[in-house]
Amino acid sequence: MLTSLPIEQPQPNQEFYGVDALNLFDTHTRAEFEAAGGPLIPFDPARPEQDWWDDTYAAASPTQSVSYNAVVWGSGGTAAIGSFTQTAAQMATPNFKGLPNYPKWTPAPTRAVYNHAAPSTTSPVDPKDLSTAQQAQALLAELGGTSIVDIGANSVTLPNIGQIVFPVTYPADDPRRLFAVVLSSSKLFNVGQALSEKYAAGIGAPGSWFADATQISGLRWRATAVPDGSASTASALPVPCRALRANERLKTSLVGGLGFQTTQIQRTDLMPTTGAAWGGDNADPVLLDIQAKVMALYNLIVPRS
Repeated sequence: MLTSLPIEQPQPNQEFYGVDALNLFDTHTRAEFEAAGGPLIPFDPARPEQDWWDDTYAAASPTQSVSYNAVVWGSGGTAAIGSFTQTAAQMATPNFKGLPNYPKWTPAPTRAVYNHAAPSTTSPVDPKDLSTAQQAQALLAELGGTSIVDIGANSVTLPNIGQIVFPVTYPADDPRRLFAVVLSSSKLFNVGQALSEKYAAGIGAPGSWFADATQISGLRWRATAVPDGSASTASALPVPCRALRANERLKTSLVGGLGFQTTQIQRTDLMPTTGAAWGGDNADPVLLDIQAKVMALYNLIVPRS
């Protein structure tokens, strides 16, 4: 899983550079977070989008207040260093837009077969009907059932058919069985079928069981709608940043004929200091402004590594 801790970037050895050089955290996409083993967290509409997180507070009290500096953008490309405060739980948990990538539920094939009376001999067992003992125990606890039975362990007479289905033959290398949970209503609920229904939208997709008399088990799974953040109009939470150093200042410049301003960091110790045109108390403000604009254009066109 990705680890995210506040780390100061090396100060660029140039006069002008982007304000993202102040950022203390890398940003990530939902896909990157989940691919690295992060939990499948739905977007929380009560929070702004947040594509970074701070593992420093993962074990802190969830309600502990945490404050950070951040670049606050104003109108017309101006910027300042401000601050914001959130809870430790929020800071340790990203809030990505988009839907979680719930893994598809695909039961592995099986060589288990039903045994029949002559003239038929065997027929394949649907792998969707099979489950492990651990899955059966989990569903038993989830539904408050009374016991677990292997409905493939005994002969069964099929209703309205009269055919006798003899015990299932399970392959030695497959631990799954035709487990069913005995509910408090005395009805049986095949575990494999229950899991297929519960995971129809993917493993981990939210939902709940509700009573439905039309079902053999008396239960049906109702999926819960998952917000993707597309309806959110809140601004994304800014990436925390370090404070400006003594040799840094914010510099807002008009970018040539493009008609907009941008704010960068200027290292005052790297400003030209020789000649009345470029530096010192007699520095030519026009030439300094030209230099700032050129660097602003460069930083917009060439991504900072």
